[in-house]
Amino acid sequence: MKYTRLILILLFVNQAVSQSVDFTDTVVSITCSGTTIKFEATFTPGPTSVTEFDFNDGVLPAGWDSSPYNVGQPCNPATGDTDDNSDYFWATTLQTSGNNIGRRFVQTSAVDVSQGGNLEFYIRYGKDDPQPGCEDPERANEEVKLQYSINGGSSWITIYEDWNTVSNKSAAWYSWHSNNIDIPIGAWTNSTIFRWYQPSNDGNQWDNWGLDDIVVKAITPPSASWEAGYTGLSSDTFNVASNTVSFTKLFPPSNQDKVYSVSVSTTLTNGIIIAKTRNDVTVPASDNSIPSITTSNIVTNTLAGLCKTNVDLANPVASDNCSVAGYVGIISGYSGNLSDYEYPIGVTTITWTVSDTAGNISSTFQFITVIDNEDPVLTIPADIITSTCSVVIGVASATDNCSALTPSYTITSNGGVIGLGSNTIIWHVTDLAGRTVSKTQSIIVSDTTVPVISAPPNLENKKTDNGSCVATNLNLGIPSISDDCSAVTYVGSIDGYTGVLSDYEYPIGVTTITWTVSDTAGNISSTIQLVTIIHEQPPIITISETTKIISTCVAILEDPVITSCSSSYTISRNPSGNQFNSGITTITWTVTDTFGNTATSTQLINYISPVPGITLPANIEVEASLGSCGISNVDLSLGNAIGHISCGTNTPTNDAPEEFPVGITAVTWTVTDTQSGQTFSKVQSVTVNDVQPPIIRAIDNITLSLDQASSINLDWTLLDNGSEDNCAIRSFSIEGEAFETIDSKAFSSNFNSPPLNSSLLGDAKIEDGVLSLTLLEQNSWGVLNINPDVNPSEYFEITFKHKQSGGGSIGSPGADGMVFNFGPPLIYNSYTEFDNQIPLTGLTVLFDQYENKEIVYWKGSEIGANSTVSFNSLTEIKITYNKNGLSFSGFDLLFNNKYLSNYLISELSNWELSFAARTGTYYNYHIVDDLTLSYKSNPSTSKSRFTNREKGLSFTTFNCDNLGAQEVVYSVTDSSGNTSSKTINIIVTDDDNVCNSSDLPKVSSGGETDSGEISSGGGIDSDGDGFLDSSDAFPFDPAEWLDTDSDLIGNNKDLDDDNDGQSDLVELDCGSDPLNNLSRSNDTDFDGLPNCLDPDDDNDGFEDIAELSAGTDPLNVDEYPDDSDADGIQGPFDNCPDVPNPDQLDSDSDFFGDVCDNCPLIYNIYQEDTDQDGIGNVCDNCLENKNPLQEDYDLDGLGDLCDNCPENDNPLQEDYDKDLLGDICDLDDDNDGQSDKDEIACGSDPKDETSLSPDIDGDGILDCLDTDKDNDGIDDSVDIDPSTFDDILISQFVSDNGDGINDQLIILKIDNYPNNLLSIYSRSGALVYSKVNYQNTWPSDLADKEFPEGSYFFRLDLEQDGNVDYQGWLYLTR
Repeated sequence: MKYTRLILILLFVNQAVSQSVDFTDTVVSITCSGTTIKFEATFTPGPTSVTEFDFNDGVLPAGWDSSPYNVGQPCNPATGDTDDNSDYFWATTLQTSGNNIGRRFVQTSAVDVSQGGNLEFYIRYGKDDPQPGCEDPERANEEVKLQYSINGGSSWITIYEDWNTVSNKSAAWYSWHSNNIDIPIGAWTNSTIFRWYQPSNDGNQWDNWGLDDIVVKAITPPSASWEAGYTGLSSDTFNVASNTVSFTKLFPPSNQDKVYSVSVSTTLTNGIIIAKTRNDVTVPASDNSIPSITTSNIVTNTLAGLCKTNVDLANPVASDNCSVAGYVGIISGYSGNLSDYEYPIGVTTITWTVSDTAGNISSTFQFITVIDNEDPVLTIPADIITSTCSVVIGVASATDNCSALTPSYTITSNGGVIGLGSNTIIWHVTDLAGRTVSKTQSIIVSDTTVPVISAPPNLENKKTDNGSCVATNLNLGIPSISDDCSAVTYVGSIDGYTGVLSDYEYPIGVTTITWTVSDTAGNISSTIQLVTIIHEQPPIITISETTKIISTCVAILEDPVITSCSSSYTISRNPSGNQFNSGITTITWTVTDTFGNTATSTQLINYISPVPGITLPANIEVEASLGSCGISNVDLSLGNAIGHISCGTNTPTNDAPEEFPVGITAVTWTVTDTQSGQTFSKVQSVTVNDVQPPIIRAIDNITLSLDQASSINLDWTLLDNGSEDNCAIRSFSIEGEAFETIDSKAFSSNFNSPPLNSSLLGDAKIEDGVLSLTLLEQNSWGVLNINPDVNPSEYFEITFKHKQSGGGSIGSPGADGMVFNFGPPLIYNSYTEFDNQIPLTGLTVLFDQYENKEIVYWKGSEIGANSTVSFNSLTEIKITYNKNGLSFSGFDLLFNNKYLSNYLISELSNWELSFAARTGTYYNYHIVDDLTLSYKSNPSTSKSRFTNREKGLSFTTFNCDNLGAQEVVYSVTDSSGNTSSKTINIIVTDDDNVCNSSDLPKVSSGGETDSGEISSGGGIDSDGDGFLDSSDAFPFDPAEWLDTDSDLIGNNKDLDDDNDGQSDLVELDCGSDPLNNLSRSNDTDFDGLPNCLDPDDDNDGFEDIAELSAGTDPLNVDEYPDDSDADGIQGPFDNCPDVPNPDQLDSDSDFFGDVCDNCPLIYNIYQEDTDQDGIGNVCDNCLENKNPLQEDYDLDGLGDLCDNCPENDNPLQEDYDKDLLGDICDLDDDNDGQSDKDEIACGSDPKDETSLSPDIDGDGILDCLDTDKDNDGIDDSVDIDPSTFDDILISQFVSDNGDGINDQLIILKIDNYPNNLLSIYSRSGALVYSKVNYQNTWPSDLADKEFPEGSYFFRLDLEQDGNVDYQGWLYLTR
């Protein structure tokens, strides 16, 4: 039914839509008159609703009538339905009055259906018997009829009556039935009424029927007339009674296509108007050609005395292809007639525009040029002579034909201003046309008036610059100045200051600035400005030692350095005492200046039990006592040492010996603090010099005969007759012209005093005439290094005595040992096993007591061993080297299976002798005595004079050429280099006639021949000096026989035998030949003092020893020790070579000047600076981290970079858990995951990682602080078992009395189970409540039912899976 009705409705809509007007348009012609369009219009008629009703509101349309009825849906459910399932008409009650009494009907109003039409509606019979009101008609006279009346209802004609009653109610109209019935021709009037009528019924509520959605449609009447309307144009009317019409329209001319909106309508015979509007009617352009227009430009002058003129304009020439509609001339901004326009000076533009009838336009310009040819008239003031610069020059005036003009002037003298003397003023005026007129005025001025000046405002309470006692860069302002005459200049000055004010540093207080102004006439005036500077910055307290270590009983604290702008201030500290407890005390220094500014700073006093100190007397250098190899303590005044003892009293003591030997003796002074028991020692050196030459005793006039080898070997032992020295003889020498000297030299020490050029290290010392290398204790070590200045060439022999004695043991045999080395000096500085430290150079002997043998090494490689030497007695050790090789205590030593004869000489040049020893768990004294080094050097053909530290044996050879008397010089040199000499005569004879001189007389010891005659001539020695006269330069002078330089002075008397300008003694000392004038000792600076004796060879002002120490050439005057810092202290003598410090201040006596000492107040000779921050370790508050600024925020003596709590005072740096965060700022000292605060609150130990407070749920909140210990989301205050996790918690007591307490059955966390099912049963087992997704609402969600007090049983299925998860009893009470 719904489908059927939908089709009908669509049909009706289409019919309604088909009633319309439409039209077409066609271009007919295009001319200069316009464009003509032809229109053809057509009206298409169709049915339209003239009355209708859907019964939805129950109010009949006007003119309608009906019997009583129900509106709604009384039969529910109804059989079938209308399309919109809306209310409908239902015939139930009968008509109670009028013509249709006792009947049921529906009647429309009178409508015009004169052209025909149709009726559309739904009808239905009731079929819901036996229900009253929806009962079906069952008899024929109960059928409904469709009728019409054309006489106002007086009579009715049936249109349709086939809705027959059917006993089985199978007809379509027993459900809602759609109908579409054409109106018969007999009903085609303009006032027809339609009705639906039931002739008979069984009474109210019986034989019911219904109607819905009634629509009466009529065919539209034909057109009676037409009308057309156009946008912007007049409309057209056509009285044509036809459904079609054709007409044309001339659209006005246009230069472009235009779209018009056209509306065509027709008025029907019944007065209804049907229209169609189109907005797309395009009318083509009728004319695209533009018109043309031309004019001529005009040039003219202004009228006399006026700034304008009138112009007679000629009409322009215009033309067009169709027709010109008109033209117009326009001047911008002007709306009047052009003939009335007054043309000003300049060019006026007239725009001429022409248009044609189609709207095409074109334009052109006409230019009217008006020229002003009249000059302005200028009147100026009279000339002026005045004595003031306040000159009123007057006012000039000017007139012009065009505009009012104001003259101006230019001062062409005095730099453009009215000044002293003659002033020239040029007045000038220029009109709008640029025509200029000028005139000259003269003013003569003299000036006697002072200029005026006003100082800038005073500056009050300006503050000093930050960190300064002055204020700078002040904005003083600019004074106000004026002068009635000439240009003025001003200057600000401060008494006593000549600089620029902007650079002035304003002191605290009031500064007066004098501002002075002067004019060019010399007139001057002044004023002052006051600048008041205040100081609000607190003083700066600089504490030299922010952490001061004190070890004296009474501390002497220096006041900090105060930087203040105040000339005086008060300083105090708290605490103010001078005695402190052990540990760290914080002192607060407070400074207040005269300005009322106050500053504080803190200093940490680290009090340590004091260590005593000592100040030594000066080191001493003296000469040995006469006849003694030293000086007695009695004869020597050591001076007095001063002990620095803070808490006790004591006098320093020393270990000075009774006699000081030649050399350097170390005197140790010791002071002991009687209160603390601490000791402190320092060493004073005593140098004793031996200046006494040896006492030489020699045998004179010795006669020696040549041996069978025609030679005599002269040994010094043959000459010496008991020479002696106050100390020791080091060497002997024999000098003579008649023989060669081969030196056998020696170095020896009996250890009565330290050997020359020696150094002791460790525990080594010389006492009781022996060298003791170790102490009688465990882990002692000592070293002696000796530089004997030797140069062996042909052989050497070293002997010394060695012994190990005394000793003790601590449970093991021990590992004592000693090393002898001939090579570079040993550098042992510990008691490490020697066999792990064998030098890789030189000749080494290891005395290994543990293995009871001596092992010999050459360059670190073992070349031999001996186990026959005893360690327990003073045993001589001998090491011999000659042409056959090297032997040690009687056995040969090989290197690479070869004798060492080819190795040692080149290797051992200038080496040293060294002894080193150590003790182990078994410990002994290690003693050495009687050291001797003998050796031979290369032969020399010159006179022999041995230098210091050499001890020698002379092997002298005479031969047949030396028969007769010979003179030699015998010399003895002691250990300090002092030498004594004596001339000895030796008679050489040839008793065995080995010289085969039979033809010559033999010379006796008395100089006689064999015949007893004194020899003469070739064999005569007239003066008996042992030199034959033939070779004697002075044959009759027994004291002289040689004159090398032929100056008639014998060599023995001559102080300069070769006359080369250098004395023989000097040449002998310096190594040149005193008998060869070509052999001179070097004298680099030619000062007459040879280099060997000159302390400054190059005379550059620096001694040679200083230059050698500094590494510069002592023979080059242009090279001298560096003084890079230009402080006058050179090279190695400067304790700060890179920083100038002429005072060489060294406060801590560590050999580093304060200016370059990384800890200038604390002794630190090694200048260790681990973190390379420029602060030495001994005073660095952060050794491992570079912190040159030494920041210490908490002032605990530890730099912030290495302070484990940089913002908290914690000098002890306690850090229990070693996490680099100090306990004082560590929230968890034992790093057990529980904060100290929580552990203290809960009773566990915050510094014991094994002491933990309980945390059942492991949520990090300790149980004593946790309100949900099992972390089940249920607060412990309501949790039955707070230590066990609950999925849910059921409160088993309910009291629904409305007091807000337990009013519902509460199941905590039930919202986690949205699919839950709760069932509650009475005690008898009856189900009284069941709820899916229970959310704590029982029993309030059954407000209409009151549950009795008592016990109830519940079951809870959390997932509705059939498994009861929780069950039990509930208790309801009120």
